[in-house]
Amino acid sequence: MNLQIDVGNTFLKWRVVDGSVVIARGGQPTAAGEYLVDFTYWSQLKTIALASVASAECNARLLSVLSGSRPDIAPFIATTQAFFNGVSCAYGLPEQMGVDRWLAVIAGYLKYETSCCIVDCGSAITVDVVSGSGSHEGGYILPGVRLMKKSLAAGTERVLFGDLEIISVEYGRDTMECVEQGINFMVCSVIEQLKREQVVSGIEHLFVTGGDAGLVASLCDGVEVVADLVLDGLELVSCFSEINN
Repeated sequence: MNLQIDVGNTFLKWRVVDGSVVIARGGQPTAAGEYLVDFTYWSQLKTIALASVASAECNARLLSVLSGSRPDIAPFIATTQAFFNGVSCAYGLPEQMGVDRWLAVIAGYLKYETSCCIVDCGSAITVDVVSGSGSHEGGYILPGVRLMKKSLAAGTERVLFGDLEIISVEYGRDTMECVEQGINFMVCSVIEQLKREQVVSGIEHLFVTGGDAGLVASLCDGVEVVADLVLDGLELVSCFSEINN
């Protein structure tokens, strides 16, 4: 069995796979004091793979848990590269691109080996486009749904709202609805523009992944949700590394 971990700015996700079968999965806030407290598969693991965009402190705490639980396994730690298995990175300095985006680009392209647009809806909403030849064309980074709410709350005196999630882009009729549905409208506007670009540029697939992928899919038609795109990419690069070492 293999443990794969994706540490985001807000949330840590993990899954255990045996071949092509996901045996177990879980997650917790990245800011949690302890990691993988209830994890029960330590003795059955053969490999551990990790991708993280979290702070050095969070990474050190996680690596301490991994080494303490399985000192015999050296974790594979993914980094952004200029090239992987037919996929090239648009960044002149690849190390400046978040490894989560890079892994999603790899998995998105290699899923069908054709052009795609990948929208990862987490703390930030990232957009990355890959050509039919595997060339990463670049993308966008936008504030995510929760970050937009926090920013609005922090920057206004009298716009008060709760945590209710409303799946609608209708006009709001109170402040909470105006905020929730206004943010939904902004996200939908991004997706609709990407769909128009998809038609113009002949992009074959529009993938949505990340914690808010379900919300986006509920609001917008014509997207393909892939829940574990970052972990899928992590599996690809870690398996490649294992084979070649």
